[in-house]
Amino acid sequence: MIRTKKLILHIGSWKTGTTSIQSYLSGKYQQLKADKVLYPMTSRRRADGGVDTAHHRLRMLLDGADGAMTLQVAGVLDRMAVELKQAQCETLLLSSETFMDFRRPETLRRYIEADEVQIVAVFRNQAEFISSMYYTEVCHRKVIDLPMDYLDGFNGNLLDYASCLVPWRRAWPEAQSSVSLFERGTPARDFPAAHMMAQIGLNWPVVAEDNHVEHKSLPAQATLFLRQLAASGWDDMSFFDVFKMCHRNADWFAPVKEHYSPDVLQQIFADYAPQNKALAEEFVSNGPREFAPLVLTERDTWERAMGDTSAVFPTILKRISRSAANACT
Repeated sequence: MIRTKKLILHIGSWKTGTTSIQSYLSGKYQQLKADKVLYPMTSRRRADGGVDTAHHRLRMLLDGADGAMTLQVAGVLDRMAVELKQAQCETLLLSSETFMDFRRPETLRRYIEADEVQIVAVFRNQAEFISSMYYTEVCHRKVIDLPMDYLDGFNGNLLDYASCLVPWRRAWPEAQSSVSLFERGTPARDFPAAHMMAQIGLNWPVVAEDNHVEHKSLPAQATLFLRQLAASGWDDMSFFDVFKMCHRNADWFAPVKEHYSPDVLQQIFADYAPQNKALAEEFVSNGPREFAPLVLTERDTWERAMGDTSAVFPTILKRISRSAANACT
């Protein structure tokens, strides 16, 4: 049994600066301990001796347990309890965006006893979210689905944000919910790490260097170009070499960011309006309470760049060839 004065659960969601937040928390492990907050190494240590920035492994073990307290889960939580005791901390902080769609959080409730619980979550409008997820799946996991095929197979439950939060409220009905929207011009979007620290009551002087971003997203044409490389069987090293090259040569691609047409994205936005109303009424605790209207590329511009997905790859190859020829002259 883990006994702590306060439990903070940062449960996501994806595409809301979670990597930035987790990198910051991991890098500030000792400073957090000095403020009596433990961001445990337990479930972040890898078999190769490295340390991950988030507690994804704990979620994986909980999935395998299917609501039961298995020896594996109990073993990890036992080690976490020892780490907490040795650190002499009063707050336990866990973070993984994979917690967002975990339907059995009562498993954790049975093992963690806390005087106070805080659940922190940030959400991005569903149209932006699905387009950003497609980019990540192609460019980091080499998914080869075309955009509409990916959308058709996507787990729609992940887009009903209020329903994702309900199991956590059911497990900890007394918990404080700190829920924000990932909107432009808000701290949640502009400076995720600083926003997180403010949410949990640690108003540290977070500097710009701590606002870690792995890289800016590529234009949508680049995603389709890389998808074709993945589908052609390129090995990981060569694929990611080209990925980095695309970042250095953004002028190869039309400046269109959306992987889906404006009509499709507007429909997604409209379809989830009722769920987003429930989210605002039941959970959103600070900042804007509703998503702003979408700002999208004009339909004709999008069609010219992305309407014919089969034409994107040869078009980009021609641009690369011209760029290489110009560099040689």
